[in-house]
Amino acid sequence: MFLHVSRKSQPPECMPVSQGLHWIGSGEDCAVKVAGVGIGARHARLDLAVDGKFGVVDLGSPAGIRVNGERVVTAGPLSERDIISCGDADIRVLAVVATNKDVEGCEKNLVNETRAKTFDSGSLSTKEIRRSSVLLEAAR
Repeated sequence: MFLHVSRKSQPPECMPVSQGLHWIGSGEDCAVKVAGVGIGARHARLDLAVDGKFGVVDLGSPAGIRVNGERVVTAGPLSERDIISCGDADIRVLAVVATNKDVEGCEKNLVNETRAKTFDSGSLSTKEIRRSSVLLEAAR
């Protein structure tokens, strides 16, 4: 499974996740680090079961989380392309079972978004674009 994380102030990231628990929040131990008013160190938890089912749980934060625009306390199982919003991040679930084809699709989406941001704002550096490429290589 891959998570595509978009933030307003940074290039998008594509990260692989395995079964188990993954934290979303401002803490150093979080798989997905987010910023914003009311974001806790461990704000929400992503749960990936052995069978590939994937869910998200709000850990009681005042700012909360949204799935596909709707405020939730818990949601799951999530399907491909569901959008989890938390703080400054929108997190898309790309594939429940990751394959090389999924990584290539994620790479295509990431490259297109990076190009669009570079064209629109001119603010992305070569270093930031390379960072995105390194993340994709790590996913493979």
